[in-house]
Amino acid sequence: MEALEQVILTTVVPLLVIQSLIGLWNWKLAFDGRRTRRDRARIASKDAVVLENIEVQKKEISDKLDAITAVLASVTGRSGADAPAAVGPRGLSVQHSSVPSKLGIALSGGGGKGAYEVGVLRVLRAAGIRPDVIAGTSVGAINAAMLSLDEVEVAADFWGTVSFWQVARVGLTNLVAMPLLLFAILTAGSSDDIDARMRRVILLRYYALLVPANLFAIYLGFPWVGVIASVVACATIVTLGYVADPLVGRLGLALLNNAPLAANILAKAPPARLRGGPTPLYVTVATRRRIVDPNRPLWFDRRRRILMTRQPYVPEYRRLQDEREDDIARVVLQSAAIPFGVFPLRRIGRSGYVDGGVADNVPIQPLIDAGCTRIIVIHLNPDADCDGWRLTNPEDLWARQGELRELRRLATLSRERTLEDLTQEAELREGLPPELQREARSADVRLDYGRADVSFVHVVPSRSLGNFLTGTMNFSASNARRLIDLGEHDARQLLDRLVKLAA
Repeated sequence: MEALEQVILTTVVPLLVIQSLIGLWNWKLAFDGRRTRRDRARIASKDAVVLENIEVQKKEISDKLDAITAVLASVTGRSGADAPAAVGPRGLSVQHSSVPSKLGIALSGGGGKGAYEVGVLRVLRAAGIRPDVIAGTSVGAINAAMLSLDEVEVAADFWGTVSFWQVARVGLTNLVAMPLLLFAILTAGSSDDIDARMRRVILLRYYALLVPANLFAIYLGFPWVGVIASVVACATIVTLGYVADPLVGRLGLALLNNAPLAANILAKAPPARLRGGPTPLYVTVATRRRIVDPNRPLWFDRRRRILMTRQPYVPEYRRLQDEREDDIARVVLQSAAIPFGVFPLRRIGRSGYVDGGVADNVPIQPLIDAGCTRIIVIHLNPDADCDGWRLTNPEDLWARQGELRELRRLATLSRERTLEDLTQEAELREGLPPELQREARSADVRLDYGRADVSFVHVVPSRSLGNFLTGTMNFSASNARRLIDLGEHDARQLLDRLVKLAA
């Protein structure tokens, strides 16, 4: 009996110590998060000098831009609006007004709501509007592929007869993996910032509270078997909480299998035809990148000398004509793979990609980069919820493009910029309120691209297309036909503006 108790003590005590250390570590994380928020509040209230300097810099940039415009106008003999654009301050080439303008179409993501886009495309095709460049995200990538092949009616036939089982199915692997998937979804906190990561901290702290309960149970003489079971269960759940999320991504597990959707893509948009298509086609996918972000500084130590890294989703715009034929279907499919355990994450080359909508659901950026000065944007959300910006405020659009461009820039800075440079930039930006940061990014994008004269026509649903369950995951023929009709109706209301933009 004494030998058994000795074995039990040598097993239970180390596990209790591990639980205690986990609890202390998570309380420290929570304290660091509160301290970071206090530092931000203090800096925001005391850095009036920094704000004044930034305003002065903004005015100097504005004055320089006005001077450059005036000089160009005097040299060319044209007004400032007609003067050719210069090279942006960050070395980005800017298209001159003498270059023929291009027409681009951007197709948003939204799962089953994508049938609305087909209705709009039908009206555009009937009006003779042909884009020079196409970009799509998620379900918009599938519709964009059909548009690039001039197969709008094929897409309409597919949506008119679609069913859920033509998009996804549930296999034995999905049923077996469901407990692990649900656990990963509940416990996997985002590492984009400290506050979001608190979900995992709360879980671990909850189990860490069982340490004194276990000790008290031993003191009261509870059966050793019960105490051991409690300790082992807690340690197992805590361990699974850390390994479930990366394990799900590595194994490609998901609640649904999107093999039927892949078969439909291959049948209706063969990779060989897409690769040889004459119209440039950009598809948005998203992947996690480790970055040091001076725009959203997270300080590692209390002296604020070291910045923490973030792992946000960064958009990549893949031009299908440049992809290998074997990868084209994967890129389109992965752009439309609803993330967070719904559809599996697949790898293209060495990188794992998820639905492009988590990073950029309205792909305007590749069209601007391709030289489009006239852009038709087809949305699947109303004006009040256009993925981080409002149509009623044009500056929001440019600010959003600035945020995405900055995110992509930061993802490539590991070899170009030192941590000290980023830290200094973060200390300067930390006192700048979010509203002014968005205004600064908007001004930077306009200055770099010289695209203040880009013309947009936004086709927005006249009524809601549904929420996640009634819209995004609603792959029914009756709903699709209703959305196609609504898309045709809304596009006809804007037909004069669309024709004028395309002329």
